[in-house]
Amino acid sequence: MNGSGPVPTPAASPALTAFLRGIGRRAIVFAELQCGDPERAVAALAAMLPRFTGEAGGQPMAQWPARFWGLLLAAMPLRAAAAVEPRWPPGLAALGGLGPGPRSALLLWLVAGLEEDDAAAALGVDAATWRLALQRATPRRADATVDADAWQALVAASREALQALPDIRLARWERACGAALARGPLAPAANRPRWLLPVLWTGVAACVVALAATFAWPAREIAAGDAGATRVRRAPLPASAPPAATFDAAFALRTHPDLALLTSAGAAPLRDLDLLSWHAAQVATQAAPATMAPVSAPGQPETLQQRVAEWDALPPAERGARRERWQAWQGLPAAQRAAVLDAAARFSALLPEQQQALRMQFAQLPSGERRGWLLGPRLGVAWPRLQPLLMQVPAAQREPLQAALHELSPLQLDDFATLAQRTPPQERDALRRELLTTSRANRTAWLQERLHR
Repeated sequence: MNGSGPVPTPAASPALTAFLRGIGRRAIVFAELQCGDPERAVAALAAMLPRFTGEAGGQPMAQWPARFWGLLLAAMPLRAAAAVEPRWPPGLAALGGLGPGPRSALLLWLVAGLEEDDAAAALGVDAATWRLALQRATPRRADATVDADAWQALVAASREALQALPDIRLARWERACGAALARGPLAPAANRPRWLLPVLWTGVAACVVALAATFAWPAREIAAGDAGATRVRRAPLPASAPPAATFDAAFALRTHPDLALLTSAGAAPLRDLDLLSWHAAQVATQAAPATMAPVSAPGQPETLQQRVAEWDALPPAERGARRERWQAWQGLPAAQRAAVLDAAARFSALLPEQQQALRMQFAQLPSGERRGWLLGPRLGVAWPRLQPLLMQVPAAQREPLQAALHELSPLQLDDFATLAQRTPPQERDALRRELLTTSRANRTAWLQERLHR
């Protein structure tokens, strides 16, 4: 930055001046990437700055980030229709294919650097809605799994956009901040003219009198007229007819909130995904085959209507647990899904007493270790060593981090698990971000360099 930041005025808070100085680069790039038009971005920043600087003095500093980005997203130039065709820089062209909401959620994390709570507050939604928008914006492969390479490319391109911002754009930001700070905070109520308050109260009194007159005047007319005019006739209403059907059974099936789960070919192992992942890992280390029970002939195929009826009859807690397993299943690579399906076939072919013995053995594991097997047979084995790093992952990192872990070779996964054990709590977020921003080709060198620090 060529200048020294926004020029503080006597009325400007040093903290506010420093806040604007530190956020300028991100604000400019965020606005440009949100609308795809540098001129509209400049107009949006100029429109929101006076309001933010006017309000910030009366708000806690902890609320400044969410308020700043919320005002920027609400600025009319950023929401208005584009006068020219929006354009995005190379490496970020995928932003043009996103809707404004998912694009905002993605940029609030990639460019603004906000955590979950501040990002949700900036959008005016709850954290769950922000996570859903971020999931929609995350690049995916044809099989609906997260495309970790495309995600890393987005991270690198957004970082490059921040670093390559011309100095002339930063100087323009500093001048706009200086002008906004020079205006000072919004005038408080104590600075209003003395004559304004009596006028306002007089107006309120006039409104009250007028409202009372609307009730009193008709009453006097009725009292002065014919007494029969005040009579009211009463008659019972006819019995209500049964409600008309608003949709049929087919429409109810098509719009069922869990339809994708219920129609998926991979829905079979959902109930025991953690158990089957654990069993798949055990099978991989066993040479002798287990005793198999005779396979019975298949019965009548279950219809979708039957499956939906059985699903809706489950307790809410059980449906929630299966949805969690469904999400975990969606994140597994094809090879890991195949291993789980193979384990499911092996498990179902065991004798009942063998199945029960395996269930009891799995139930004796600590609950945290059992949950780790939802990550699949491969990551489930490494879960006890990875657990310190994966227990408190921000929502925006969960899917990309899981995809990156699945891409690690056995040796790389072992090295990364060793790093997870060595890394102190305050440095775990940085380690996760380094993994996500390191290309697949450079991960071995990065892991070796980290291990030998």
